[in-house]
Amino acid sequence: TFNGNGFLNSLNNLVIDEFVSETEYRKNNVGKARLYGFDGRFDFNLYKNYVVYASAAYVRGQDTGNDLDLPEIPPFNSQIGLKGALFNFLNTEFVTTFASEQNKVAAGEATTPGYTKFDIYFYTNSLSLGGLNSVLSFGVQNITDKAYRNHLSTYRGIILVEPGRNFT
Repeated sequence: TFNGNGFLNSLNNLVIDEFVSETEYRKNNVGKARLYGFDGRFDFNLYKNYVVYASAAYVRGQDTGNDLDLPEIPPFNSQIGLKGALFNFLNTEFVTTFASEQNKVAAGEATTPGYTKFDIYFYTNSLSLGGLNSVLSFGVQNITDKAYRNHLSTYRGIILVEPGRNFT
């Protein structure tokens, strides 16, 4: 299956967070702005319950009245994953997440380098426990313990990188 969307939004009086200092952001109006981009997902059933998938998203934001970039616009990002059954009761999913460098930023906003991270999840089929249906799950996010920065994580003060390896 394939699902895709494209969009173009022309906005008047858009409210944004304007950078003042490391500890202060102020709401401000952008007279005329434009947001455009796309997102899509592709799923392919390889064999029985094994599915490979890919998704991608891109957004571009511009203050068209002043020919400036809008703040808090995510970079191009995508995922590639494989999910399927390991046993009759246990499933797994392996996901690779990519994000490109974001260098189309507003004044005072930091650029962010691109990154790639890997996650793996294990989860059971639905279990009936005392009349309740439950799913048990376990996962490891950021398997390689890579230091990276999500461009949209901007309001955390001196904490600039995402958590390292995380067990869920």
